[in-house]
Amino acid sequence: MIVKINRTIHARVFQCCAVCLLAVLLASCSNPEGDFKKAEQANTERAFSEFIKKHADSSLVAQAKARIQKNAYEEARKAATVASFEGFLQRFQSGELVQHAKRELEEIEFAEAGKLATITSWESFLKQHPQSTNASPARQALSRLEYEGAVKANDIAGYESFLAKYPESTNAGTVRKTLTQLEYASAAKANDIPAYEGFLAKHADSELATDAKRRLNTQLEERDWNQVLLKNSSEAYLSFYRGHTNTDRIKVLTGTVRGELVYGFTASPLSSKLLNSGMQVTLTIDNNSGFTEQVAAEDAARWNLITYSIAGYTADGQAIAMTGQNGEETSYLR
Repeated sequence: MIVKINRTIHARVFQCCAVCLLAVLLASCSNPEGDFKKAEQANTERAFSEFIKKHADSSLVAQAKARIQKNAYEEARKAATVASFEGFLQRFQSGELVQHAKRELEEIEFAEAGKLATITSWESFLKQHPQSTNASPARQALSRLEYEGAVKANDIAGYESFLAKYPESTNAGTVRKTLTQLEYASAAKANDIPAYEGFLAKHADSELATDAKRRLNTQLEERDWNQVLLKNSSEAYLSFYRGHTNTDRIKVLTGTVRGELVYGFTASPLSSKLLNSGMQVTLTIDNNSGFTEQVAAEDAARWNLITYSIAGYTADGQAIAMTGQNGEETSYLR
């Protein structure tokens, strides 16, 4: 009887101990607050990660994740390199610290671009941060470098490229003036019609336009004159004059042509040799005061510029007043 009672007591004691131990174990497993405090004391990514794994359904998981992000951010700031912040941003895509990291990364990249101070470094920065607060000073720095490069090259292509990129630059006015001068020099060197026409198409209002027009007109006149010489007709000459009224190659006078015999002769007024004796006729044209021209009487009659009437003779038969005119208005090539 005594042995049976002892065995029963031992069994019950064992059961109580087991229950207490299980209760302790369960209590330790369901104490996220305590575990979170331990993770905070360790303050490492490993400690917070283990907490999250152990208490996945706890309301403290969000805080644990935030602490992991904060620690990673502090590590990136401590390193203060492009690589450290890029690594942070690859891991975390949202949150206030992500925005801070982006701004700090931008500042580091802006500083590095400034240290290099090359066209490539500024172009790379602007490609990555086109809308940043540092974009404007970056563009100004890039503009200065490209301007210096264009001035050094001092050619049309370089200046055109600069203006295409920076039409509102503070150096744009200087570049346009220099470009105009270079393109004028190029046109003058070519010294042909396409070159001058091309220059005037781009710089019609420039200070050099007047001289370019003068040179172009000279080229056009030379071209048209050579074409006229090949045709060698009165129509071609008249057409040339209409297109080049200031030319000194030919004159076209329009008006009523009058002819007056200037040398007398001894002959019968009915003589068939009246216009074959080498006589000269002075031509004048109405509406063109001051114009006179001497031509052979035979030519004047052949051109239908004069007709003759004998006014009288001296005692020895010398003609003293032989005049005539063609009453039609005509154009006279000179």
